[in-house]
Amino acid sequence: MDWSSASALATAVRNGQSARDILEATLKRIAKHNPDLNAFTAVLTQRARKKAAAIDAARHAGDPLGALAGVPFAVKNLFD
Repeated sequence: MDWSSASALATAVRNGQSARDILEATLKRIAKHNPDLNAFTAVLTQRARKKAAAIDAARHAGDPLGALAGVPFAVKNLFD
């Protein structure tokens, strides 16, 4: 799902795509390109995996998901 829009990823999760699978593809892409790009100073892998598992569990339980559930995101750190 390289370069999918946020809405396409969220729709895929609501339709049964695993949030964990999307996350793992994202982490793989970061690992591949970040050594050259140096775009990420910290990747919170374990935290993201826990959240993805919680999203998948909520979907399996039939619980409502947020509009962007399962969409990986990055935050720019502006502070030292």
